[in-house]
Amino acid sequence: MKLIREILKQLEVDSVDDLEVNQEITVENGDFPELNIKKVDGNHVIVGHYYRRMGEVKACPEIIFKVKDGEWIPIRYTQSQGIHRHDKNGLQSGQKFVKQWSRTLKSQGFVDAAKKQGNKAKSLDTTTCSTTSPRKRADPPVSPAMNVEDILEKYGLTKETTARYIDAVTRMSQAETAEELEVSRDTVNRYKNAFDRMTCLERIQLTASLSTNKLLQQISENIQE
Repeated sequence: MKLIREILKQLEVDSVDDLEVNQEITVENGDFPELNIKKVDGNHVIVGHYYRRMGEVKACPEIIFKVKDGEWIPIRYTQSQGIHRHDKNGLQSGQKFVKQWSRTLKSQGFVDAAKKQGNKAKSLDTTTCSTTSPRKRADPPVSPAMNVEDILEKYGLTKETTARYIDAVTRMSQAETAEELEVSRDTVNRYKNAFDRMTCLERIQLTASLSTNKLLQQISENIQE
């Protein structure tokens, strides 16, 4: 995502390789939602806006990128309205959204906000005197590990159906999902509503732990401390 690379450069991050695993960067921009950029493993980065609704953290939106040879490939897209798309080889529909979102972020002034944030950080560094070693950057906050069983119990879900639901819903409509799982539409709606109420990390934790997709399992391990 060219715009995110531009934002990172304003913060003196020339490439994803310069970030530590689990390092998170937050760009503040006035009244707009904060933009969060987090490296979750050697070549995967999560970019998203998050907000709270009724005490729950919602993503609007959140995209997981696979960074390969300098190219940012969207492989997972999540939004608070219950929209979930995933393709480890790259989302074709995601490319169009990324371009649209990039234009929106630029028009909202996130590049300029990152530049101001970077200049402010440099100003603080130059005015802070030290006669010993250089100031060490504070470790970024890492979300605590979550127990899958606790999440399932919290939302009244079963492990087997949740696993099958996750694998099916990313590639099918609700009607097709209900048919494949051999359950009623009401059950599918109940699972959809449960996922809508989850925090972003709860969804990622369940998806990565219960899905058969090895990539998401790897991402989950790096999200947890």
